[in-house]
Amino acid sequence: MGNQPVFHHVNETLFGFRVLRRLIAGLGDILGWAVTVRLAVLTIGGFRATGVAAGNDRARSS
Repeated sequence: MGNQPVFHHVNETLFGFRVLRRLIAGLGDILGWAVTVRLAVLTIGGFRATGVAAGNDRARSS
């Protein structure tokens, strides 16, 4: 019984670490998604620019 507060404190600390880890993991997921979306936008933009350039070349050559 004398050690109960110590164990309680350890449990609270472990719980705090678990919550913190979840938050960090959640932030990592959000950042990961943001990077993925950004890369997708850049890639699509690159394809569009390439397509527009190719279209302009075709229009000029005809």
